[in-house]
Amino acid sequence: MATTCIPGDDTELRVSVNGAQKGMLDASPGTSGTFAGTSGGDSVTVVAKFGNGAEGVVYQGSIG
Repeated sequence: MATTCIPGDDTELRVSVNGAQKGMLDASPGTSGTFAGTSGGDSVTVVAKFGNGAEGVVYQGSIG
């Protein structure tokens, strides 16, 4: 995400696993978090909300 968001531009990062919202990440550079999924493959999506009110997917991928 460091290459997608300019530090300070994103105000909120929402994490979804398999389509269900699981929580938030701090918008500070280098922040990490652990969110529960299911056994097997999980689809992970992170949506950023920006200071101007826009929202967009900054990460989408499969884990497992």
